[in-house]
Amino acid sequence: MMDQKMKMEVPAQVREFAETSVDQAEKAMSSFMESASKSVAMVPGPMTDVAKQALAITETNLKASFEHARKLMNAEDIDE
Repeated sequence: MMDQKMKMEVPAQVREFAETSVDQAEKAMSSFMESASKSVAMVPGPMTDVAKQALAITETNLKASFEHARKLMNAEDIDE
């Protein structure tokens, strides 16, 4: 039985690499979403509103994913 919390010790270099990787991925996805939004806006059609809604939902999910990744990187024990 383990009463103490399991401590997660991650070397500083690994943590920095992970943070840099998440930042780069977020910037890349942000750029992609911006381009996709511009493309949808340029091509009028019956599905434009649906495409805009899908992009908005996708963007919300991506933001939540990156926020979660950052929380995981900063976790100090298994409960976090």
